[in-house]
Amino acid sequence: MIDYGTFPNATLTITLTPYSAGGTNGLALFDEQESGTDNDGYKYKFKQIGDGSYDVCSGTITVEYEIYWLDGPTWTYWYSVKNVLSVN
Repeated sequence: MIDYGTFPNATLTITLTPYSAGGTNGLALFDEQESGTDNDGYKYKFKQIGDGSYDVCSGTITVEYEIYWLDGPTWTYWYSVKNVLSVN
């Protein structure tokens, strides 16, 4: 989920909404969400940038998001990433 390293506790709930009823492609969206603790001990959260997409025929979900880490009581921006996830 992030380029930094392993992220064994990361979770991300994505909602897939077809462009049309019965369609094989559409929007892939998620709310800002805390995503767990990395092996470095820091807590992270993900915030989506724009609309993501999915395509059943190619078996992909594409999302772009910003990653924040918890610095004391404050969430601090770290960087942005675009992921193309393969779905079997």
